[in-house]
Amino acid sequence: MLSKNKLFFLFFIYFIILVWGIDKGSLTSWDECLYANVSQHIYKTGNLIDLYYAGKKWADKPPLYMWITALFFKIFGINEFSVRLGSVIFGWGTLVLIYLMGKELFNENVGIASSLFLLSTYHFLLIAKMGTLDSGLLFFTMLQIYSFLKLQKEFKFVHLFGLSLAGAIMMKGVGGFLGIMIIIGYALFSKEYKIFLRKRFLICTGVYLLPVIMWHFLAILHYGDFFVDNYFLKHLFTRVISCMEGHKGGWEFYLKVLFNKGRFWAPLGVISLVYIIKELIQSKEKRAYLLIIIWVSVVMIFFSTVKTKLHWYIIPIYPPLCLALAKLTDDVLQKINPPLIFLLSSMFILYLGLTKNIFYKDDNHYTKIFAQRCKSFIKDKEKIYLCEILDPGIQFYFFDFCKNINIKEIPLNKPPYILCESSNKKCLDFIRKEDYSLLLKYNNFLLFSKD
Repeated sequence: MLSKNKLFFLFFIYFIILVWGIDKGSLTSWDECLYANVSQHIYKTGNLIDLYYAGKKWADKPPLYMWITALFFKIFGINEFSVRLGSVIFGWGTLVLIYLMGKELFNENVGIASSLFLLSTYHFLLIAKMGTLDSGLLFFTMLQIYSFLKLQKEFKFVHLFGLSLAGAIMMKGVGGFLGIMIIIGYALFSKEYKIFLRKRFLICTGVYLLPVIMWHFLAILHYGDFFVDNYFLKHLFTRVISCMEGHKGGWEFYLKVLFNKGRFWAPLGVISLVYIIKELIQSKEKRAYLLIIIWVSVVMIFFSTVKTKLHWYIIPIYPPLCLALAKLTDDVLQKINPPLIFLLSSMFILYLGLTKNIFYKDDNHYTKIFAQRCKSFIKDKEKIYLCEILDPGIQFYFFDFCKNINIKEIPLNKPPYILCESSNKKCLDFIRKEDYSLLLKYNNFLLFSKD
């Protein structure tokens, strides 16, 4: 058993690994830059209800992560560190939770090993260091499951359960119900469903959901049909029943993800499920094994059924796979050697740092440089007008000195600088008729200035 000081030091190391390098490089398009730009609008306007992207109304996702990022903008400034810090904190919280869950279900060695396995899983590490919603969703999903387990013994955990359910929904909308799906499946098979029928449970959970209901009500009030169409219909139904934006794949799609992005431990975790199933059949204490099997099954079946396939959807499957592998390792070795697991995990993380640039994400390097060069051409308080540009990298890195405009508004504003795409023929036709000259070109983006 680790002392409190050693445990604190271990989780301090976890945080350092997650936070290291998030201030470097540039943000990734699409999602990281997109959520960052929504956060910029929140920070600039102070409006927590009406969300905007590229200067237009946006209602694809709930605002919790963007609220958090806007707060970090206020504290640390508008930069990559502020965008990614929220995800790092949620990722670190997930590592704490898997340790606690492993300790609750099995023993402390399993908890430590599973947290090390998860930390050194490439896919988890990648997502935990990016400013997207999936690290937060994983954290709140884990918190729901852990608080439900504790709730069976101590009712005070109902507050943590209600808070985590509200957080999951406000993080990713309908995706926030994943934890509830896992819990209901587990409760039905384990016959631990009576808690759902308790009046106090329903009231307490309902109280925590009131702010969630209130935000959705205000959003509908403000946006009307636009919110319903984009938030509910597009993401609740369209993504499920049809393939959106070319993100398609067969039933084997997520198995390939596990064996590719889930290395090094996820493939071994999948193999470990055979042992978990054997223990579920033979063991008298079935609770822990049942939870792992239900958890993996719900995640895999649900996301394989959804027609739109994206690799990060499968992130919630890694904790149960790591728990399964840790339990198998503990039973085979009789007793896990935490320093050995720590050494192996450290080697894998070092390998990922050297081969996958896990500590230096710079996918929009040239967009960032292009923005800096464009800024050097304009005077203080001047703006570059972005003509119908939706590229999130451009929107984020030009935010402080740009104004979004559509083609109909250009003749009215007569902007001194126009940035447009080479494919925007209407904008180029206007530019040719006026006295504009080309200043800079980057990929398909063209910066013009008025002579």
